[in-house]
Amino acid sequence: MTDEQLEIIKQGMEKGIPLRQTILDEGWVDKLSPETVRPIRKAFINKYGDAEFRRLIDIVHPSLATDIGNAAKAAKRAAKAALKGEKVFVDRATKIERLETCLSCPLLSGKDATCSMCRCNVRKKVRFATEECPAGKWKKQVVDNQ
Repeated sequence: MTDEQLEIIKQGMEKGIPLRQTILDEGWVDKLSPETVRPIRKAFINKYGDAEFRRLIDIVHPSLATDIGNAAKAAKRAAKAALKGEKVFVDRATKIERLETCLSCPLLSGKDATCSMCRCNVRKKVRFATEECPAGKWKKQVVDNQ
């Protein structure tokens, strides 16, 4: 692997793209197997170190605890807004606009419409006025209901 290829892998992982996906997308191998991935992973660790590899793996594959923590924080923001009399949900037009933005975003991963930056299901997240896109593509819209 060249330094340039390893940098491409690193940049992909920073965006939540798995190492294996980058290898396939770039066409560096015809078929993925442990024999093809292992030397690439080893070259990556030799260049950037094990700690950096583990940090990036957590971005690509966060733990269930991280996902639950993110959902709990979102629920807390919505509850706070409701208690303050602020708007919790966006209108239909805003929801559709946000969803279209997310569905066309390269950070979206999988059939379940999960954002690779925040790990949220975007079909649910776009409904909440208290939430915003971690890539800055749309902002929260908390305003008084009164």
